[in-house]
Amino acid sequence: AAYNGAMMTIDPKNGEILALVSLPAYNNNDFSGGISSKVYSSYIENEDHPLFNRAIAGTFPSGSTIKPLIATAALEEGLVTPQTKIFSSGGLHVGEWFFRDWKVGGHGPTDLDESLDWSVNTYYYTIGGGYMDREGLGIDRIRLYLSRFGFTSTTGIDIAGEAKGFLPSKEWKKEQTGEQWYVGDTYNVSIG
Repeated sequence: AAYNGAMMTIDPKNGEILALVSLPAYNNNDFSGGISSKVYSSYIENEDHPLFNRAIAGTFPSGSTIKPLIATAALEEGLVTPQTKIFSSGGLHVGEWFFRDWKVGGHGPTDLDESLDWSVNTYYYTIGGGYMDREGLGIDRIRLYLSRFGFTSTTGIDIAGEAKGFLPSKEWKKEQTGEQWYVGDTYNVSIG
């Protein structure tokens, strides 16, 4: 559906949750004083699952919000400095595969600040999985850093039903699909 999702507003100074929204929503008044079986059934049978709190129980790909964490890991590992420029020409070719940037033609020479300002996929493919002679973090180090950032644990919010995050691994992919892990898998994790 067009309106499935979640949004959270936090205080960046201390992480305090200021607002939490899960969509589609339901009318809280329906539960006040007892809910009719007809109304409750309408919620239960709704294919958009309005009673599912996506904000705390949904597990979704991070999207580009992961990029500052990948950048932090690459800085910590000495793979880049803030001044390191990586050329973005619109994507990377690996064998028959093309991993595109969102901007056709690319962003040109891009440093760390520019990569964050413009969410340059090519920069994160390169520092995440490596490219040509440039070493990348690789999935094992990415998993290590993202775990340190809390991606595989709950926050401990005092609302029931919080889900842990998930980070794919070489072993998980092999078990689930029978396939090996490819650099393209690391690229996809690197951009969220």
